[in-house]
Amino acid sequence: MNDDNLYFEFLKNKRVVIVGPAQSMVGSKQGSLIDNYDVVVRIKKVLSQFPHLSEDIGTRTNVLYSWLDREPSNGGKINFESLEKDNVEFVCSAYPKGLWFSEGNIEIFLNENKGKFKFHAMDKEAYLNVEGKIQTRPNTGICAILDILTHCISELYITGFTFFKGGYIKEYTDLTEHQALERMRALGFHSQQPQISLLKEIIVKDKRIKIDKALEKIILSS
Repeated sequence: MNDDNLYFEFLKNKRVVIVGPAQSMVGSKQGSLIDNYDVVVRIKKVLSQFPHLSEDIGTRTNVLYSWLDREPSNGGKINFESLEKDNVEFVCSAYPKGLWFSEGNIEIFLNENKGKFKFHAMDKEAYLNVEGKIQTRPNTGICAILDILTHCISELYITGFTFFKGGYIKEYTDLTEHQALERMRALGFHSQQPQISLLKEIIVKDKRIKIDKALEKIILSS
């Protein structure tokens, strides 16, 4: 059985929470709620890098989604020591194999990983369908959400995602929210409104999804 099949079985019938890096997590006191989920998913960085926030963001990480790009502004090099400390079971590429901007990152990770952590990547056809629909490269977090929803989960709670409307947890990146948005505009990637509209459409249709109040406010106002 390959790692993609293992990942499918790992998520099957599970209650899953995906935790983003938005500033709205600070003071949220959601740690116990997050820890109560069967599977805890995080984006780009794992819990051991934020131990002082456990009351707000929980104490577990089962799955890490990343672009696997080594630039600090894109999450930085995967910290294998942190993965081991947090008992991470799967490292997932938010972008599929076979794309010009993801293939090299995946290859480098797999060479360094040497089979220590099970690996999964988003399906290429599914990704291209989404990119074609919204006419922009989706964020790592949106790709993670969409990929998880292709699996037979029982619930997905989305928290810590605000589409750059409120800032990051300060330890997550050195970039300000304004700098991140300007960088994406300059590169022509990650237009936010099409992604908000897509997520709103999915939330209406997929009853497995629950969202926190910060994201609900953004979705309702879009």
